[in-house]
Order: sequence, then C-alpha cells, then structure tokens
Amino acid sequence: MLQRQFKSGVFILEGLNSFATTYYFYYFYFFMQKQFGFGDKANLILAALNGIVCMFAAWWGGRFAQRAGYFTALKLGFGIMAIALLVGAQLESPRAHIVVMVVTVIGMCLTWATLEALVSEGETPDRLPQNIGIYNVVWAGTGALAYFTGGAMLDKLGMKSMFYVPAVMFLSQLAGTFWLQRTARFGALPEPTQHVQVSAGELNPRPIARAKAFLRMVWFANPFAYIAINTLIAVMPGVALRLGLSTTLAGFYASVWCFARLGAFAALWFWPGWHYRFR
Repeated sequence: MLQRQFKSGVFILEGLNSFATTYYFYYFYFFMQKQFGFGDKANLILAALNGIVCMFAAWWGGRFAQRAGYFTALKLGFGIMAIALLVGAQLESPRAHIVVMVVTVIGMCLTWATLEALVSEGETPDRLPQNIGIYNVVWAGTGALAYFTGGAMLDKLGMKSMFYVPAVMFLSQLAGTFWLQRTARFGALPEPTQHVQVSAGELNPRPIARAKAFLRMVWFANPFAYIAINTLIAVMPGVALRLGLSTTLAGFYASVWCFARLGAFAALWFWPGWHYRFR
C-alpha cells in the first residue's frame, strides 16, 4: 500500500511538473514576441540555445541525482525553477529573460530523469512497462492541457502569469518532495539507490540483443524528434500572427498535436504488441 501511495505521489509531481514547464517554455516564445518583438528567427535561436543547455544539463542532472540522491535532486531542481521564475517576473530586459530561461532549463534537467527513475525504481520487468505507460500518459496529458489552456490563461491573467503560475506549482512540488521523502523513510520503502531482488518467476524473457539495438535507434531518433517539436513551438507565435489568431486560439489549435501524442501514448500503453518490433 505504501509503495502504491509513494508511486502515486511521484505521478502527481510529474503531472504538476509537466503542466508548469509546458506553460512556461511553450509560451516563452509568445512572451518574447509580444514584449520584445522577437520574430521566428530570433525565437528559433532561443530554441537552439534551450536545446544546447538542456543537452548538457540533462547529462549532468542525471549524474547529480545518482550521486546526491533523487530527493536532493528534485528539491534543488524545483527550488531553482521557482526562484528563477519569481525573479523573472520582476525583470524587463530580454537578455535577463534569456538568462532566466537558461537557469530554468538547468533546474528542469534535475527533475525529469529523477522522476522517471523514481517511477521505475523497485519495479520488476513485468510491471515496469505499466508504470512507464502511466508516466507517459500523465506527462503527455498534463502537457497537452497546459498548451491548450495556456493561451487563454495569458489573455485572462496577463503575461506575468507565465511566471507566477508555474512558480507556485514548483513550490507545491517542492513541498510534495519533502512529503515523499518522509513517506519513503518512515514507510521503510527501498532507498532509491537500492536494487530490489526479484525471483526468476517475476522476470519476463526479453530479447536482450534486440533491445540493445532498439536502444541505439532511440538514441539516434529522439534528438530529431525534439528538433521537430521545438522548431514547431518556437515558430508558433509567428504563425499565429500571420493567421491573425489570438493567443487563446493559438493555444487551442497548436495543442492538437499534443493531444494526438497523448492518444498515441495511451494506445501503446494498452497494446504491448509494438514492443521490439521494427515495423
């Protein structure tokens, strides 16, 4: 029971994190366009900077979480993002906001790999795909909701909401992390660095050689998927401007692909037949 409560708490943190980071990062380009006149080219440069920082910060963040502990990494990540956005809400310079974006990316990279590690921790191979399926659906669903509603929130609450709403969510996640750590400690759950012993009957036979080949394909394909996604996000303010769309309508239309991704994750979660089949 405690294990299920703990994992449910991690999924809640994940959902809040997805909503908050999507709201800030996806609408950051709208903010830079409206406040400082950034066009498609300037926003694409920002997206490239975001990606470069994320590439190195994610590698460092994962190593830090393994050395310092998952809860330490989460608390540091949520704290960095909350402080960065609260400071960013007071700034008026485009350069300052670019620095805020970079710092927030670094904080974010301390959280995502850590959350997925906590979801996967202690699970046997037959239960792990179920947890990863839930993880993907929660991440995609809350992200789609943030993109869908974000434009309307900006129009109704003002541009400052892009900072304050995620900051409040990050502070809530920080409090939730302390609660999860206490639950793990007093509930005698396995420490994040411990390996849980499982019997042979709990293991699913897996085509290890084929799994390694698929892992290499993922390493190759995933960066290109992120390039496509972040290119689309960065130019969306320009597309909305050319089509005469309000920020609200831009969020409604631009989030269609997010809901399509959610549907794909849900379908693949319930259909294990796609595993390790190239076609």
